[in-house]
Amino acid sequence: HKDILDILLQILDDGIITDGQGRTISFKNSIIVLTSNLGSQAINDLSIRNENISEIKKVVDSELKKFFKPEFLNRLDEIVIFNKLEFDNLKEIAKIQLKYLKNRLVNKNLELKITEDVINQLVKNSFDNEYGARPLKRIIQKKIETKIANNILNNHYQNTKKVSVSIIDGEIFVD
Repeated sequence: HKDILDILLQILDDGIITDGQGRTISFKNSIIVLTSNLGSQAINDLSIRNENISEIKKVVDSELKKFFKPEFLNRLDEIVIFNKLEFDNLKEIAKIQLKYLKNRLVNKNLELKITEDVINQLVKNSFDNEYGARPLKRIIQKKIETKIANNILNNHYQNTKKVSVSIIDGEIFVD
């Protein structure tokens, strides 16, 4: 954590960074976006109580001050607070992740067919107010990508060019 903070402070102060081989990298024309889940529980709790954004901002600012030193926070141009992700937001994120998978499979001459029920189950099983969409990517890898990779290694798709993902007996099934 300290090393990353030192690197960020160097970038924010000098606009450059030097790597281990002495190469200099300029951040002159860069926009740096940092994300954090700090205050996410407070945002969730206050959103449920329908608190206004200024109250949420006060709580988040307090959390940031507990975690980061003032010399770091003072170098940030803006702190943006996002609303918590809802089920429908996560469904759209799942569709984007699955589109990436679909495109990778096209390169292997395979067509991905996935039902809406699978997307709903992925989101339901990965929904976490604290961690946002990160668990969703992991569950797609575990429940779908790993199974497809094993099927490819076992020559499962020699006679077909379709990868079907559906729900059978409440579980995600990859064929």
